[in-house]
Amino acid sequence: MTASSVFVPALVPGWYNGVIDSVRKRSTKDKDGAYLLIELTFPGFPAHRVYDRLNIENKNPVAVSIAYQRLNAICHAVGLTAVSDPSELCNRPLQFLLATQPATAAPGGRFYSARNTVVSYRRMP
Repeated sequence: MTASSVFVPALVPGWYNGVIDSVRKRSTKDKDGAYLLIELTFPGFPAHRVYDRLNIENKNPVAVSIAYQRLNAICHAVGLTAVSDPSELCNRPLQFLLATQPATAAPGGRFYSARNTVVSYRRMP
C-alpha cells in the first residue's frame, strides 16, 4: 500500500505550526487561468499534508483579489514583505488555521471524506 492510498482522517479544527513544503503554479482545468498550489506540512503529523489554492489568474477579479490578500498574509506570516518567486516562501515556519469540510456524497455514488481547509495564516509566536 502506498502512502497516497492510506486514509488519513481530517485534523481537529484549530491553529497548527508548520512550514510551506512547496509552492507550484498550475493551470486551471480549462487552461484560461492559473493558481498557486501551496503544500503545508507540520511536525508531529508526518502523514498529514494540507493544500491551499490561490487563484492568481482568474476571470473573476474577486477571486484574484482574495488570492493576493491570502498571499500577502502568508508573506507576513513567514516574515517577508514581498516575494519575486513563490519558492521563497518554502521551508519557513508559520501557523495556519484549519477548518474541516464535512464528508459529502456526490451524484453517481461518489463519496468524499471530510477534509481540512486552510482558513488563515499568522506568524509563529
